[in-house]
Amino acid sequence: MPEKKVLRWLADSENQIPEALRPWAAQQGFEWVAFQSGDTPAPVLLIFSPVWNGQQYLSIEGVWAKYLAKDYPDTQLIVVGNQDTQDTNFVDVLQIQERFAAILEAAPAAIRFATAMPVFTGGMDMGERMKRFLKGHGNESMAAICQEIYFNLSPGRDALKNQPHLVQRIIEAINDPSVKNNWGTLASRWINYQPFFGYLPFYTIFEEIRLLMECLRPWFEDSDASMENIEGWFSVVLPDLKRLESLLKKLEEYVQ
Repeated sequence: MPEKKVLRWLADSENQIPEALRPWAAQQGFEWVAFQSGDTPAPVLLIFSPVWNGQQYLSIEGVWAKYLAKDYPDTQLIVVGNQDTQDTNFVDVLQIQERFAAILEAAPAAIRFATAMPVFTGGMDMGERMKRFLKGHGNESMAAICQEIYFNLSPGRDALKNQPHLVQRIIEAINDPSVKNNWGTLASRWINYQPFFGYLPFYTIFEEIRLLMECLRPWFEDSDASMENIEGWFSVVLPDLKRLESLLKKLEEYVQ
């Protein structure tokens, strides 16, 4: 018996079409598998776009295309939508049963999207949304703000070790309003943008960012630096800020 071709598909939870297509997929000899957060893309990935996140429709295909081109260039990405257009990596949802075999045969691998973009499906462009999250306006990139907080705090680590008599000045530097203001920018942008990220391919990165933000929040929002907690600012906060910066820079690689 020939081995079944695995087709992973990604759609929002309100979309009933993928499950309705399951009998058809079985007849065609496909293993029809829902994509779950954190999964590795199969040789073929179908994205039913736009997706509904509970607030609005999001077009996620551009972000996925760039991600696959970089990390899984041999994967076939097929966008399923309702646009009146022709493209080798796109099929109209109403024609999927009639045209899918031909699309699957002709669709080039995701490496194509290193220099091209897939058909836009008409929702909020999540590529642009990701850019606004990461880059902000002017010099307000998330990574740059994180780095600025780190640079404002890190001199105190060596000073506390080599010049402990300066501890009060170190505490005052940590409690400077500019440090809390920068944290506020990071936190508010994360809160505002995070609800839109659920259908993007960076689940593990976003989950680690979420945990880091939760760990850091009490330090910046619930109390000031003091003699009682000064060591924690350097043993906990600084390493977490450095890790957060590295994750944000990793995301920037996909939205240049």
